[in-house]
This record gives sequence, structure tokens and C-alpha cells, in this order.
Amino acid sequence: GETVLLELAPVDPRSLMQGDYMRLRYRLENEAGRMSSAVPHRGEGSLVVRLDARQVATFARFDDGTPLAPNERRFRCRLQSARVLIAPDSFMFQEGRATAFAAARYGIFKVDRRGNHLLVGLADGDYRQILPED
Repeated sequence: GETVLLELAPVDPRSLMQGDYMRLRYRLENEAGRMSSAVPHRGEGSLVVRLDARQVATFARFDDGTPLAPNERRFRCRLQSARVLIAPDSFMFQEGRATAFAAARYGIFKVDRRGNHLLVGLADGDYRQILPED
């Protein structure tokens, strides 16, 4: 799939200290949530995101089947009440690596044409994947 970056919403620092994982929230959820009155249905759905030159996604609209512009992609989500949820909501990492991942600002996803996605890593504020040293 194509690489797409989702900006993280503020991370809960307590989850870093509770164990070897990070709770994730995405800015895209907040952006789409502000348009909750336009949510077409509840359950599984898709957003259309607009990619910038660095492949960072921002909310464009809810997917209504309209053809995509060249810089737009579908991104699967769950529509629940007035909330938009993007999975996964946590990222597991090796014990003792919390300090490195505290610098995370983006989730790195691989996304296919239908909007199915897989979180493959986290990136820092300079868009570089965080690869903690052993």
C-alpha cells in the first residue's frame, strides 16, 4: 500500500508509563468529528483524506462515492454517534523504549485503494520513522 501519515492528537503520557504501549488518538478523528452532523451512517465507513507533499493526511469529507482527486485517498474508520474512530488506538513497543516513542507526532500507515490501512510505525516531528536503538 501507499504510505500515509496521520498526525497524532496529544498522547496520554500515563500510557507510556503503564506499560510497553502508547495510546493513540489522531487529529483526523477530531477534524472529522467536527463534521459529525454530516456522518452518512453509523458503523464501518470511510473518510476521504487529502495528502500534502509529505503524505500527511487531513480530513476532506466523508466518502460518498464521489471520484477522488489526485491528492485524495479513502481511509477506513468506524462511525459511532458523533465520533469518528480510527484503528488502532494503541501502539506496542519493546520494553524500555518509551523515551524514544514519546517523540512521536505521526502514525505511519500503509493504505490500499479501498482505504484499508495498517499502522506500521510512528514518526517524529521531522517525519522520520522512530527506530529506537537496541
